[in-house]
Amino acid sequence: MLKREAAIIGKQEHTITLPNQTKVEPDLIVTELQLPGGSFHVLSRYADPVWRLPSTWFPDSTTDSKKQLRFTLLPVAFQEITKYLMSRYILKGLEGGVRPRGNTIASLFKYIKPFLVYLSEHNIQRLAQVTPLLTANYVNMWGQSISPATSMRLSPADLNQRFRAVETFYMLSQQGSDVMPHPWPDASAHFLSGMHKEDITKSKTKIIPDAVLAPLFTAACQHIDQAERLLNLRDKYEQRKNSVDSIAQYKQGTHKCADTIDYPGGLKAFQADISALHDACVIIILTTSGIRVHELVNLRLGGYYTTVGERGQHYYWMRSRSDKTHEGNTEWLVSEITHRALKVVERFVEPLQQALVNQIATRELESPNCHEALESRRYQQSLFLGKPKTKKNPIRPLSDYTILQYINRFARRNNIQWDFGSHQFRRSFANYAARSAYGDLRYLRDHFKHWSIDMTAIYMLNEQQDSELYDEIMLAVKNEKISIVEHWLEEDTLLAGGMAEQVRSFRSSQEDVRTYETRVQLAEQISEQVHLRATTVAWCTADDAGCSGRGLADKTRCGDCHNAIIDDRKTAVWQGIYSQQLELRELDDIGEVGRLRVERDIVRCEQVLKQLNVNVENLCGIIE
Repeated sequence: MLKREAAIIGKQEHTITLPNQTKVEPDLIVTELQLPGGSFHVLSRYADPVWRLPSTWFPDSTTDSKKQLRFTLLPVAFQEITKYLMSRYILKGLEGGVRPRGNTIASLFKYIKPFLVYLSEHNIQRLAQVTPLLTANYVNMWGQSISPATSMRLSPADLNQRFRAVETFYMLSQQGSDVMPHPWPDASAHFLSGMHKEDITKSKTKIIPDAVLAPLFTAACQHIDQAERLLNLRDKYEQRKNSVDSIAQYKQGTHKCADTIDYPGGLKAFQADISALHDACVIIILTTSGIRVHELVNLRLGGYYTTVGERGQHYYWMRSRSDKTHEGNTEWLVSEITHRALKVVERFVEPLQQALVNQIATRELESPNCHEALESRRYQQSLFLGKPKTKKNPIRPLSDYTILQYINRFARRNNIQWDFGSHQFRRSFANYAARSAYGDLRYLRDHFKHWSIDMTAIYMLNEQQDSELYDEIMLAVKNEKISIVEHWLEEDTLLAGGMAEQVRSFRSSQEDVRTYETRVQLAEQISEQVHLRATTVAWCTADDAGCSGRGLADKTRCGDCHNAIIDDRKTAVWQGIYSQQLELRELDDIGEVGRLRVERDIVRCEQVLKQLNVNVENLCGIIE
């Protein structure tokens, strides 16, 4: 394949010249697809009004319409020059860079189109006629534009893409005779878009709140508990509907029997529940793995396995392909419920898989080297397929947009108000993993039980792991640690524990605070110097070797440990321990040693709660 590709590039580079200099061969191959036997099927020739880009250059979730370059949508004056520059870009990329693929090529074409339309509207017929005044007005026009989707001005990231497309076109034009002047000699797309004003180290993607994710995940789990019953009923219904008698009834117009089902609410309610089952699996997989939506769509049948640790613990793994930065085959550490969801989807997709096989056979019978059939073969093992609108349409993997539509559909069904977007589940996963690592036990803790700091070594031992997700988790851990320290530095934060007095003294001195612009900067500096881990009842600043209360049996020891800090966020935990000890005090069968330990723990709890400004006498009255 590489030799063939190199030969084509050599021929094209030798043949293609600018249209206003030499006539370009109309049958020049721009893109092609290798057939199973080793021969090649031409996808696009230079003269074609629409160029098709190979599907192998895109994630499976990309729709066919986004794999095409439609030159007829451009102003006539710029169609030929755009063809030439796009062919150079596809074949060689920018000077000093790598050859682009899929979305990078499609994105350039998408964002250069409005610029060329703008030039045409201002009677510009050649790139050489572009002036700084024109481009300045173009920048101002988009800077004032309102997005129809958000009813707000375009984001700096969107503006950056538009302006970078102009810069790329400028660089490509330098190799021809119609040379475009630099669009903004004293600036850059990055600067003009406002990206320089943003803190690019902070993610702009929203984290799904607990109040949203918890009920959503609960509803999804409850729905897959019904999977076997729903799918068994579906199979019986499909078998009856496709029987000889039902087909005959359908042809005669008496197909009521085939369109009825013994289900509360009838066929419509059943179909809605079946669809919700699919949506529930999507939500569970995204929530418990942290994968991107396109990686979800890239999942294949049997793409999961289990390993057993030295102590007999089970680790659940999932594999897919990541098209982000060309990472390729990638694996994720997941939970048991993730495997359950994957198995449900495998059974759910069986009818579509069979329909795809039949569709391929029909197309190949009609035309042996049918391009559509070749495309379909790529998706024979795909887990997330979409049902075509008509039988003539090919069966294809679901798009990113459709997946998000399904998630929002499931949320509305369960009266959950939230606009779910791409990457939100990934960020939320990293956030939960970070909080779980610091012992903040929340609703999803069981599904993130692997994500302790001790588990990072297991994750990193696998070379195929999603290293970027690991980085996101570690960044979330760092931010969580900074947040904890920043909370301690606030003047009104109540603290207890052996180390509390040192923090209070530090807060009152204010000397070191003046050397930092914000408390956040101070907290970040301190957090880098302090070892911090959770004991569920306190924050421990000692390493494992120096902690005397790291076992589960003596948590109250953190109350007077010189390495411990207990802030007001742990108040409810200590109140709970206190109430339990008061109940134990009333028992008469715990023995003298047990009684002495209870009294000791009560004293420890009272000391901590008093420092956290809790009226212990009132608490005793409530408990009694």
